[in-house]
Amino acid sequence: MKNRFATILENLRLFLSILLVFLLVFEKYIHLPAILAVLGRMHPLILHFPITLAAVGGLGLLIPAKYELANWARRMEFWSITASITALTALFGLFLSREGGYDEATLNWHKYSAAALTLGAGYLAWRFGRKFSSRWDLALGMGTLILTLICGHQGGVLTHGSNFLLEPIRPSVAATPVVVDVQQAEMFRDAVRPILEKKCFACHNPNKTKGELLMTTLEGIKKGGENGAIFTPFRPDSSQMIQMALLPEADDRHMPPQGKPQLTPDELKVLHFWIKKGADFGAKVSAFLPNDTLDAWVKSIPTAAAALPKISAASPKTIEGLKSNFCNIRPIAQGSPYLEVVVFNHQDYQAEVFKKLQKISKNIYRLEASGAPVTDKELKNITGLANLRELGLGKTKITGKNLAQLRELKHLQILKLHGNQLKVKDIEPLLGLSSLHSLYLWGNPMQEKDLQKLRKKAGKMQLDIGTPPDTAVLQLNKPVAEKPLAYFQNSTQLVLTHPMRGVKIVYTTDGRNPDGKAGIGKMYTQPIVVKTDQKIKYHAELDGWHASVLDSLEFKKARFVPDKFSLKIPANPKFLGGGDSVIFNLTKGAPNHTVNDGWLGFERAEHLDVECFFKNPAEVKKVSIGTLLVDNAYIVPPASLEVWAGNTPGQWEKIGTQSFPVPDGPQYGNRFYHCEVKPGKYAYLKIVARPIPKLPTWHRGKGEPGWLFVDEVLIN
Repeated sequence: MKNRFATILENLRLFLSILLVFLLVFEKYIHLPAILAVLGRMHPLILHFPITLAAVGGLGLLIPAKYELANWARRMEFWSITASITALTALFGLFLSREGGYDEATLNWHKYSAAALTLGAGYLAWRFGRKFSSRWDLALGMGTLILTLICGHQGGVLTHGSNFLLEPIRPSVAATPVVVDVQQAEMFRDAVRPILEKKCFACHNPNKTKGELLMTTLEGIKKGGENGAIFTPFRPDSSQMIQMALLPEADDRHMPPQGKPQLTPDELKVLHFWIKKGADFGAKVSAFLPNDTLDAWVKSIPTAAAALPKISAASPKTIEGLKSNFCNIRPIAQGSPYLEVVVFNHQDYQAEVFKKLQKISKNIYRLEASGAPVTDKELKNITGLANLRELGLGKTKITGKNLAQLRELKHLQILKLHGNQLKVKDIEPLLGLSSLHSLYLWGNPMQEKDLQKLRKKAGKMQLDIGTPPDTAVLQLNKPVAEKPLAYFQNSTQLVLTHPMRGVKIVYTTDGRNPDGKAGIGKMYTQPIVVKTDQKIKYHAELDGWHASVLDSLEFKKARFVPDKFSLKIPANPKFLGGGDSVIFNLTKGAPNHTVNDGWLGFERAEHLDVECFFKNPAEVKKVSIGTLLVDNAYIVPPASLEVWAGNTPGQWEKIGTQSFPVPDGPQYGNRFYHCEVKPGKYAYLKIVARPIPKLPTWHRGKGEPGWLFVDEVLIN
C-alpha cells in the first residue's frame, strides 16, 4: 500500500503534468498576471534541479539493481519528485517565454523537450509504482539522458548563444579583430562592433532578442527595438544606447543589466564618439584621427604587424626621393618598416613611378593606385613588390590581358579591380591565388551568369560586386593640431600639420565652414596666434582628393588666474575630477562625465563656492564658468552665478549676479555662462554658482535636483 507521501507526490505530479500540457496546447491564449511573470523569472533559479535529478536518475537506470519492494518504492518517489520539479520548472519557463525576445525554433525545441522529459519522468514514476519489468531500463535510461541533454543544450543556446559551449575550442575570429594598421580600420567594424559583441550580443542575438532588439546584424542595429532607434546620429547624449549605459546600475533600464559585464569608460567613450560623428557604418578611423578617444583605442588594439616577416627599414632619403605630387609614401604604423604607397591621378603623373618603387619593393605592404591612369605595362613592375598584401587598381586603364601576372604576388590578400572593363576570363586566373581573400569587382561589365560562375570558382574568397567599399577618390586625413591649449592667459597659438606633401590646410575664424575652392577661409602658412575668445574651423584640401572631415577648436581667454584659492563647499565625492585645482588649470574637461576627468560635480546643497586671492589686485570685468550639459544624466545649466569682491579678507561686496532661465528642452555639450561685474581692482573674489534646485516638469526627473558640472572658472 502506498504511504501518504507517495500519494501526495503522485497527485502533484499528475496535476503539474496535466497543467503543463494544457498550457502548451493553449499557449497563444495565455495572458499572464504580474505574479506569474515574477514566477517566470524564477526559471533560471531552479532549472538546475531537474537537470541534475534527471541526469542522476537516467544514469541510475543504466546500473543493474535488484528490485525489492523498498527499492521499487524509492525509485517511484524519486521519479515523482523529478517529474514534479521538471514540470514546475517547465511551467516557469513557459511563463518567462511569454516576455518574448527568443528565437522561435530554439524555444520550441526547449519547450517540447522539457515537456517530453516531464512526461517521461512521470511514466517512470508510474512504472516503478506498479513494479513493471526492468528489461527496458537501459533504453529508458538512455532516452532520459538524451532528453536532458537536448533540453539543457537548447536552454543554453537561448541564454548564451549557439556557440557558447564549444566557443573556447572553436577556431574563430577573435572578438577584437586584428588590424594591420589604423588607415584601413573602420569605426563600426573594428572599434564599435567588438564592444557590442562583448557586452550586448548575449541578450540581443537571433536566439534571444530582448526588447525586440537584434544587434548581431547591421539591419537589426539600424532598426532598433521595441522602444525605437537605439542611437540618434550626431546626438549621443539623446541616444538610448548611451542614456541606458549612464543610468545607475541598479536601475532596471540600465544596460548592460546588473550582474553582466559592464561597459568600461573607454568603451563608452568609443560608442559616444561614433554616434557623435554621425554613426556612419563605413567611416574609416583614420578620417577622425588624431583624437584623444581614438588614440586610446588605437593603443589598445592588437596589430598584425608583429606577424609580418622582419625586414630592414627603407632609407628615409630614398623614401623622400620617391615622393612627388602624385605619389605619397608613409609607414603603415608608427615604427613599422612596412609602407603604404598611394599613387593618384595628377597632371605630373609618370608611369615610371612603378619602376622606381623597386628601390623599396620589399617594404611596400599596400599600393593604392585606384583612379590613376595605370596601364597593362605597369603590371610587370607591380609584380616585383614581393611583400605586397593589398593592391588597388580600381578605375584605371588596365584591360585585363596581363592581369594573370598578379599571380606572382604570393602574399596578396586584397585586390581592388572595381570600375574597369574586365571580363570573367580576365579574372579567373586570379582565383587560384591561395593568399587572396577579398576581390572587389563592382562596376565591371559582367552579366549575372558570369558573376555566378565566378562565385562558384571563388570558394571562400570574398567577392564584392555591389556597393563599393570606398570611393575611388579617397578622403584626406584631417590636419593634426599639436596639443593646443583650449584656455589661455595672454595668448596661445594653434599649430596645424598634415603628413601628406602638397596638402593645403584652410581655416576660418568667422564661423563659416572653410572651402578653399569657393574662396572661404585663409590658407594656413604659419601658426595661428589667438589672443581673444575664438573658434577656429579647419580642414585639409588637395586636388583629386575629398577634403578631410571638418574639425574645429574653441579657445577661451582667462586673463587672471588666482595665486591662491579655496573651495568652501567640496564637490560631490563621486565627481572630484582629479582635485579642486581643475577649475583653474587652463585645461578642458573630458568629453563626458563618466570618465570623471577634469569636472567637479555639485548637487542639491552642494554648489560651487570658491574664494580667490590675487597678490596683485585683478581688474575684473567678467567671470565665466565652463559647464557640461547632459540632460539624461540630470546635468543641466546653473540656476545662477554670483560674484563677490573685496580688498580685505572676509569683507565681501556683491559686484555681480546673473540668473539663467530653466531650459525648456534637453541640452547637451559644453557651454560657458557669464556674469558681468562692477569693474574694479580686487584682491579677493568669491564666485558662487548654484545648480537648478528642481528639474522642470518636462524632464523625466521632474522635481528632483539638477547637477552642475564645472571644468574651468575664467576671470577677465
